[in-house]
Amino acid sequence: MFLNTLMKEVGGSLAKMIYYDHQVEMQLNILSHCQPGGVFEFGVFQGHSLRLFKYADPTRKLVGFDSFKGLPETWREGFEQGCFATVEKINIPNVEIVEGYFEDTVAKYFKNYKHPVGLFHVDCDLYSSSKTVLDGVAHLLKPGVVVLFDEYRNYYGYQQHEYKAWNETLKQYNIKAEEIAYSGHQQSAWRII
Repeated sequence: MFLNTLMKEVGGSLAKMIYYDHQVEMQLNILSHCQPGGVFEFGVFQGHSLRLFKYADPTRKLVGFDSFKGLPETWREGFEQGCFATVEKINIPNVEIVEGYFEDTVAKYFKNYKHPVGLFHVDCDLYSSSKTVLDGVAHLLKPGVVVLFDEYRNYYGYQQHEYKAWNETLKQYNIKAEEIAYSGHQQSAWRII
């Protein structure tokens, strides 16, 4: 299931942090660390992660947000504006797809959202997109909710993107969170405490 469990000091006490060897392994298992509630993914691309989440727990509400026009700006070398654009529409049974740019969809969708949330999967790559998403769901970042980042660390310049957006969000909204899992790739999962 996972390669290793590490102990990490959090708030003066030791907390378990799970290391997954591969990102697919982490996505298949992360829902077991989430409270009951919907799963929301920001950055769907071809729908691979949504399919993994559906396979892992078919009873959860699944919603994916994406413009399907690719990155709105260059992220880093090799990932220029338009990268990740898709021609074919994603169609996964019992999965809701919200099409459009995050600034046009996320805050509007969640403005009056009252249902339980289990997981927010932030696969936005860019700082600007990640911050837009996190600002749009900040009022739902309550204890027990898990936030999974897909490109949190382990690449040149990571401190300027999802990592930066998350750290700014924690400070701006006075949110406390603990890292509960990470993968050998770039993923990191945080539980609100």
